[in-house]
Amino acid sequence: MKLHSIVKNNADAMVVINRKGIVLYANPAAESLFDIKPSKFTGEEFGYSLVKGESTEIDIIGKNGQTKTAEMRSVEIDWDNEKCFLASLRDITERKSVEEKLKNTTQDLNKTVEGLKKANQKIIEQQKSVIEEERLKVLLQLAGATAHELSQPLVSLLGNIDLMRINKDKPEKLYKYVSEIEKAGQRISKVTKKIHIIQSEDTIPYLGTTCTIDLDHKINILIVEDSDEDYQKIKIYLNDQNMITTFRVETVKNALELLENKNFNIVFLDHLLPDGTSIDLLKTMNEKGMEMPVVVVTGQGDEIVASQVIKMGAYDYLPKSMLSEKSLYRCINNVLEKFSLKSEIKKASEKIASIATKDGLTGLFNRRYFTEALATEISRAKRYDTSLSLCLVDLDNFKLINDNYGHPAGDMTLGEISAIIRKCARNSDLVCRYGGDEFAIILPVTNKDESMIMCKRMVDLVANHIFKYESHTFKTTISIGVAQYDRELDQNPLKLLTEADRYLYNYKKEGKARVD
Repeated sequence: MKLHSIVKNNADAMVVINRKGIVLYANPAAESLFDIKPSKFTGEEFGYSLVKGESTEIDIIGKNGQTKTAEMRSVEIDWDNEKCFLASLRDITERKSVEEKLKNTTQDLNKTVEGLKKANQKIIEQQKSVIEEERLKVLLQLAGATAHELSQPLVSLLGNIDLMRINKDKPEKLYKYVSEIEKAGQRISKVTKKIHIIQSEDTIPYLGTTCTIDLDHKINILIVEDSDEDYQKIKIYLNDQNMITTFRVETVKNALELLENKNFNIVFLDHLLPDGTSIDLLKTMNEKGMEMPVVVVTGQGDEIVASQVIKMGAYDYLPKSMLSEKSLYRCINNVLEKFSLKSEIKKASEKIASIATKDGLTGLFNRRYFTEALATEISRAKRYDTSLSLCLVDLDNFKLINDNYGHPAGDMTLGEISAIIRKCARNSDLVCRYGGDEFAIILPVTNKDESMIMCKRMVDLVANHIFKYESHTFKTTISIGVAQYDRELDQNPLKLLTEADRYLYNYKKEGKARVD
């Protein structure tokens, strides 16, 4: 009777089955697990194989078709003076679901790791050619040239060489071809002279499996490593390079302090440090705008870590298990190349951005930028209920300067007047070359009366300025039309421009060197 009580009150499902496989008893937990009423459970075949002393998993399908998974163990017992089996079952459906999810996650992670390995290998294989290809594009951008500008004279040069071979016995034609070749060579020379490679280090491959670094100045490498053994290993590998100087710190905090006070060509960074990780240091460097190439060197050997640090801005990732003289030199070569390329791309991007927004002659913002800025300032004045003025500046009799002294003299005059305007304007004012001999000035938080003070000073400075070009000296004047944004009229940029232009036109008709 004691056994009956234990089976009945057990939290696990308990089923008593005789040797013929018929269910003699099922406790309430078993009825709940199998979702079967006692009358339809007792006396029926159990339907599952029993393996004495071993754990097995069975699938149980309920009335609603939902499948449960149970872990089952069975032992022999005496039940009402009859030799039977007692099956103990525990619902592990949720656990199996978690295990399946973990299994799928592991498979996904393995696939990701494998993909990262393949991608990394592909990057290494393509890196050299990509760097050279991008370098050529960047250098051409920095030079203000295009591939077409080089290819066109090259085609002419090679074509004329072929014609010289064909007509080698005709001196009169050879002279013509030589002349064309000389012209093509001069065109190529003009482009190449503009190309300046902004690079402090070049790599030179050597025969064998290693390469060394050819430098015109020393390389400073910061090693952030708390392990003496690992630091010494890296230092020994770099000993052959007398142009390399290494510095060492052991924590993220000390690394940041040193990085803020000294420039390094490369930072070798351990992933796990006493006060943080490589990700912490990379994040802070990004926030502080520290542009130094970082290589994460760690004993973790984890491609997931590699993916994270590369996304954070690290240039490369080296497991300590793969450290060697060859791998370190190759890494330094690649990192210096990539950092140099990135610097060149940044300079090219800045130049392209400048070309898009700046006037080449005066260095002022161009008309396109002015149009966008005026719309922005009008919206700001409207939103915050502040004043806004617009000035249009026009040179008086500018055509006479070009006609009398030539267009170079006119360009010189525009440059000097733009400098006078910048001198009179405040830092918050936006000065643009509107077009030809016209300038535009946007004055935020400034009413018309305040603008007039600056404009009158500008008119006087230009009138008293002596312009010198070659042996010529001359004077000129400017006229300025000033318009104030009227919030009640809700003027758009075109209307405000039209009003300023109207004032300018009227006063140029009445006389020069005027402002209103």
